[in-house]
Amino acid sequence: MKLTEPNTKIKVNESNLKSFTSYLHEILINSNDYLNHLTADKFFKKILLHNLKTIYENACKIQFKNFGLYHYKGVINLSDAERQSLVKLFTFYPLPLDINFIEYELTKKLLK
Repeated sequence: MKLTEPNTKIKVNESNLKSFTSYLHEILINSNDYLNHLTADKFFKKILLHNLKTIYENACKIQFKNFGLYHYKGVINLSDAERQSLVKLFTFYPLPLDINFIEYELTKKLLK
């Protein structure tokens, strides 16, 4: 096992990115309701919440960077901690069907 894992890159288009940011937005807005069921450890909840906020900010930056463009494609870079946080979240709250390829990409990287 490597000490530092390379960033995971997930290619998304405009509609996938909008669905993913709305999914993360819903989780972050109602984080007390969603994250209380994941674990009893407050420290882990704070780390999970921080990682989700970072992913959300990166996804929003891609959207703002391509504001006004139609049919753009972007790449979401995820660190190992962010990737594991998303996989933990996906086990309890699955992604919508139009973007569940993200879940496949993340779990495929974890199995290697």
